[in-house]
Amino acid sequence: PSGPPPKRGRAQVEAMSLGALLGAVAACCLVRSGEALSARPPSSPPCHGLSALGLSLVAGLLGAASGAEDQARRLFEMAADKRDVGIDDFVRGNMEPFGAVCVAYVKENSPNHKLMTKLAAATNKSDPALFDLQLPMGVALDWELKESLMIIKRSYGARLWEIVKQPLLDNEPVPFPSKSGKPWKEKKVRQWMLDNGFPTINVRVPNDRGKMELWPWAKYFGKSNSRGVGLLLFNSKPDADAAQFQAMRKVRPYVEKLGDKFRWIFMEKDDELTREMRELTKLGLDGTIKAELVLIEKAQQFLTIGKVDNNWHGLPEKYRLTNLTESAVKVFFDDYEQGRLPTYWASSEVGKNVGGVKGSTTRLTSDNFEDVVFNAGEKSPVVVAFFNDKPSDGCQECVRGRQVWDQVAKKAKQEMLFRNLVIADIDQSANEHPESSIAQRLGQPMIVWYPPGTAKQRKKKKQVMYDMSGQWTVEAL
Repeated sequence: PSGPPPKRGRAQVEAMSLGALLGAVAACCLVRSGEALSARPPSSPPCHGLSALGLSLVAGLLGAASGAEDQARRLFEMAADKRDVGIDDFVRGNMEPFGAVCVAYVKENSPNHKLMTKLAAATNKSDPALFDLQLPMGVALDWELKESLMIIKRSYGARLWEIVKQPLLDNEPVPFPSKSGKPWKEKKVRQWMLDNGFPTINVRVPNDRGKMELWPWAKYFGKSNSRGVGLLLFNSKPDADAAQFQAMRKVRPYVEKLGDKFRWIFMEKDDELTREMRELTKLGLDGTIKAELVLIEKAQQFLTIGKVDNNWHGLPEKYRLTNLTESAVKVFFDDYEQGRLPTYWASSEVGKNVGGVKGSTTRLTSDNFEDVVFNAGEKSPVVVAFFNDKPSDGCQECVRGRQVWDQVAKKAKQEMLFRNLVIADIDQSANEHPESSIAQRLGQPMIVWYPPGTAKQRKKKKQVMYDMSGQWTVEAL
């Protein structure tokens, strides 16, 4: 087997561009194909030990360093004299966290052997979709007379499925439909990999060394997945297997029914390995909910649209279920198929008792924005100030602006003229919302006026108060 990529010191890693770090991480995670049949040197750190990896991985995937270098992966070759050893070590050593591996039986230096070498070496430049798929590939050289290709998926919970008298998921390899004696076509093999390189439900289990791997963000939200994502968020303590299997049982009928629309995967809500990704996406942050399901359509656009559209405040095509009982799951999927589910606007302020009336203002969050703004009493106008409280968002005026807004609200509430006026504000750094007339990254606070009326009338007749927002003093406001 070819050796692992050159080691880098911590200072070197931190100095790398995000794109380069992503490439190094991906290569590190997949080079285990070369380690599966050999011992890891005692000084070699596990892949998940890199600093700030979760956030760097996500940022790299979002194109923060478009066109940056990446490290080519390598095909793992099992020589003819290793036939007695078999492929089990390769499969076990590479199954986590991707849930699938690809194995080919080929003749050494045959056209199919060369094709596999090329596909395995895909980079973020040469083939972004295959690169993001993160499908470990290995070839058994001269093991069989007939060349063949298959994808082996993780088969999870055999005994548990037997107890509940349901067939095991992903129990059989997926063969590539080839013709005997004919070289495989690159285009067909590549598409077959993209179509079949995901397990039915990707569970979170330790690798063959007993360690948990990084969550495979690129595989599910990168360019390899043209479908949506069914994200099952769960508390992994005290028993991760029990929590995952219970959820799998309840959603399995819908997973199989909607398999051509979503890829399904679990994510821990209570683990440091996923914390930075959960904070970035604002998902799975409410620790009071043991398990939840978020359906995310258009997975590739989940976080990327905001990079080109500054008036984008979160993907509207996502839906949430926080009660995973069988009856609730059924109602949820019935409503989804009928188009009756409301958009789930995510928030990083969950569990912080932020929303509601705070002094003279009503603090809006993702949860209450539509109720307060669009569904207020028909005689009650609403005025909302939009802030970006997160310092990295660059709104230097927002800190002072909040103090001013609170004073204005307090004075306005003392006037009889404004007794029906709802005065509200929202931190859009922490809360997704549907108001597309406001930029996501503000240089100063902005105000929107929603006149009295129905929700439809408010949406149609709302006004962004540009002149008013430009005079941010107590007296002027």
